Amino acid sequence: MSNIFDSHCHLVDIDSNELSVITEQLSNLSLLSVSKSIDDWDKTLELGRLFPNILPAIGIHPWFINESSVENHLGSLKSTIALTNSLSMIGEIGLDFDSKYIHSKEIQIHVFEYQVEVALRCGLGISIHCRKAFDEVRSVLGSHNVSRAIMHGFSGSYEQAKPFIGLGCKLGIGTQLLNKQSTKYERLVRQSPIESLVLETDAPYGKHGQNLSHYDRLMVIAKRIATIKQLDVAEVVDMTYASAKSIIRCE
Repeated sequence: MSNIFDSHCHLVDIDSNELSVITEQLSNLSLLSVSKSIDDWDKTLELGRLFPNILPAIGIHPWFINESSVENHLGSLKSTIALTNSLSMIGEIGLDFDSKYIHSKEIQIHVFEYQVEVALRCGLGISIHCRKAFDEVRSVLGSHNVSRAIMHGFSGSYEQAKPFIGLGCKLGIGTQLLNKQSTKYERLVRQSPIESLVLETDAPYGKHGQNLSHYDRLMVIAKRIATIKQLDVAEVVDMTYASAKSIIRCE
């Protein structure tokens, strides 16, 4: 089996039986396990201590910003990073301007910028959630000269992706690609350079392929990319692995 990289999953949210299966596959599998809020940082970091191929990322997701305690949480993020040398990335962070979350737009931008600045000071890459906020995310990344970032579950068009690719960011390609009715997503993959793509499952939240093992889910995504781009699947696995490693600290 090929060694393959999952650039975005939430292992602390996976049930114990599935997690056991995943840990048995780690000789052929590397995973970035991202957090959503201060509540799951310790568990995420503990998984990284227990399993070298599980790479932990901590951060504050825009859905989980609590305005009354956000400054304390940002301070805790900074101190937690200072106390650990096992962190691989900052994430999942970003902006979400969907109608459900647009009310917190200003505090979202503040929290996102703060975490971007922390990542840069610490020499860490960033895992980014972006919905209906492409211009704002691009503006923050551009103004801070960010290049080491993964646009998780990128949902935009290739035209929207080009500025991020130009910055050096990678596009997370996940199980949505297994929905063959998603022609927009297929076009994005076809038009984007293979060097700009990384694989992800977003487990346990990815909607498609949940009947497959974690490894097989990634392989099916890689095979679909290979078909769309007329490449050998081994080449897709190797190149997406190398691209993920170029963004994610794997020490």
